[in-house]
Amino acid sequence: MGRLRVQGNDTPAKILTPPEHGATEQAWTARALPQMQAVRYGGCGVVMSDGRYAYLGGTLASSYAFTATCEALVLRHHNDHHAEGGSTETEKGAWEPLPAMLEARCQFACAALRGCIIVAGGMNRASAEIYEVGQLPLPDCGLRAGG
Repeated sequence: MGRLRVQGNDTPAKILTPPEHGATEQAWTARALPQMQAVRYGGCGVVMSDGRYAYLGGTLASSYAFTATCEALVLRHHNDHHAEGGSTETEKGAWEPLPAMLEARCQFACAALRGCIIVAGGMNRASAEIYEVGQLPLPDCGLRAGG
């Protein structure tokens, strides 16, 4: 299993894979993933309850405007069949659009909790919202107003 590293601006996301058999003297291998649909920075990333990695909000590099847009990285295992026989299993990635948050946010906090994503604060924001893809009404995350 690897580690996902996401960077903003013009640097694509990468998966860092540890050396085989836990060899500590060898470097991890970096493999680039596709570019996000919207080049941005200052957003927040979290692993959703279904295992996808979501990147929410941020500042668009093209206009410097805050955005409410969200994307999910979907990794799929793929068998590449070779002409000389045999195959190699690889992991292909693609960013898919998600529904937007209620408010555009930059430099905010997010966390996965009981099947929900909680987003809070951000630059010039004092609000919070519960975000979960495709679930309306909102799921019961066990959260109650006022504590």
